[in-house]
Amino acid sequence: MPDIKSLARRSFLSGALVTTGSAIGWIFRKSQKTTSSSSKNQKIHGNALEYDVSEFMKTDPSLLLYQFSKEFSLPFKRVKTALLTSQDQYIVAWDRAIKAFSPDGKQEFELTLSRPPHCMAITESGLLWVGLGQYCEVYRLESLERVFQTDSFGKQSYLTAMAAHEDRIFVADAGHREMRVLEAESGKEIFRFGKKSDINPGFNVPSPYFDFTIGRDLKLHISNPGMLRVETYSMDGRFERSWGRPGMQVDAFCGCCNPVFLTQLPSGEFVTSEKGLTRLHLYSELGEFKGVVAGPEEMVEDQALAKKACGDCSKGSGFDVMADSQGHITTLDPFKCSLRVFAPSVETV
Repeated sequence: MPDIKSLARRSFLSGALVTTGSAIGWIFRKSQKTTSSSSKNQKIHGNALEYDVSEFMKTDPSLLLYQFSKEFSLPFKRVKTALLTSQDQYIVAWDRAIKAFSPDGKQEFELTLSRPPHCMAITESGLLWVGLGQYCEVYRLESLERVFQTDSFGKQSYLTAMAAHEDRIFVADAGHREMRVLEAESGKEIFRFGKKSDINPGFNVPSPYFDFTIGRDLKLHISNPGMLRVETYSMDGRFERSWGRPGMQVDAFCGCCNPVFLTQLPSGEFVTSEKGLTRLHLYSELGEFKGVVAGPEEMVEDQALAKKACGDCSKGSGFDVMADSQGHITTLDPFKCSLRVFAPSVETV
């Protein structure tokens, strides 16, 4: 079985970006066309394209709809992804392990794995699905006993997100730029979709971020990161509509490939997470910009790193995002290895 580094290199060699030493290390090809909002924000330094994002590093206070609530550190050297259970229990993955925490940060269980996990989902029957690059392992959550392992989805596969609905598991495969739909109890593939066709625009995934959520409307809301927008699909894989636009402005998606993560609140609103110019934004159920959860100045302490990340994906990481039953928003900080919770501001309650 190839390691994560070589897997990522093969998976995205044909895309707009290539690996630079780790599963999340990616750089622009010099010939890559960018989708910036305005040429006035671009500067050429040697062979590198650098964005001048200083005017976007501060958030207009009138747009802030949330405030920092609490934070707790995680016993990991690196973190990749997390999910919230229906009981508001955090399950966090990376470092060849999965660990569960109570809402106040107390560790409740640990599951050791043979490889770093990239994505997870929990079925209604209590199965914990774990994506490990090219394949999945499935555990019974109650006992942590492994139930089965799926076949490999191919050398090019790179699984980045998954979600369960009824008897099916939906899996985002960034390497193949497709969504896979599997039987939850067996792992057998039912169908997949995402290639450009007369009914689908095709997914553009230039870096290893390809996320989605199953909405309250029982639709698939999928980030098409290279197109800098969120797309809505039926559960059988038919494209319906999209929202979002490229740009550095607060109501747009910046850089080469955003949003990198998204989730839906109990209210139906969406929260998106962007890398590079790191920020969390709130959108209506129809994709209308409503305001800011947290801006770049609050998300990343090293602002120089944040600026570099706008033109070079190897300089920044994505912040996974999730919502609890009360509408509070939690983000997984890959730099500080912590969970940070944001609550609605008094004015928005």
